Amino acid sequence: MNSRVAIVDGGSFVLPYDFQLAAALVRTGATQVDFYGSSTRYNAEFLEAMRGLPGVALRIHAISSSVTSRVKGVMAYAVLLFQLWRMRNRYGVINLQFSILWPLELPILYLLRKKLVLTVHNAVPHDSGKRRHLPTQWLANIARTLVFPSEFTCAEFVRRYGEGNVGKSVVLPHGLLPVVP
Repeated sequence: MNSRVAIVDGGSFVLPYDFQLAAALVRTGATQVDFYGSSTRYNAEFLEAMRGLPGVALRIHAISSSVTSRVKGVMAYAVLLFQLWRMRNRYGVINLQFSILWPLELPILYLLRKKLVLTVHNAVPHDSGKRRHLPTQWLANIARTLVFPSEFTCAEFVRRYGEGNVGKSVVLPHGLLPVVP
């Protein structure tokens, strides 16, 4: 079994979580963790700390709106996804933390569905006033496993989308995340 893992957080939205996840994966047997993310003005100390973890490699692009324009960020994200695609055979698991541009992600992630683990941080995006978010539902349907960082998030997801994905769902509580590495 391939124990190499890719963590994808294109906008580097949850760097404290990403850092703890990468460290835990290496501690518990992953031979290599590759983090695909963005340089950022916020929480960049977690990228530096992650860079220092043994067995962790960073693949960083200027995607976040805190460091580049939206157009350049989209182009950089396309490059990141292409890089992930090129290296797909190296990974046993590809863990998507957040969808940031589903029209670009969905075709690639559909092809990677046998390796795709989707971490569902929120049942719907924070800025959505809707009960359901179709891209979240589509990604959940193609993922082989859904990871929820809390029982609440899992229950909220099931309440909004139904029980269709319960069999492939796992709750892995992250507890309190540090404000510094």
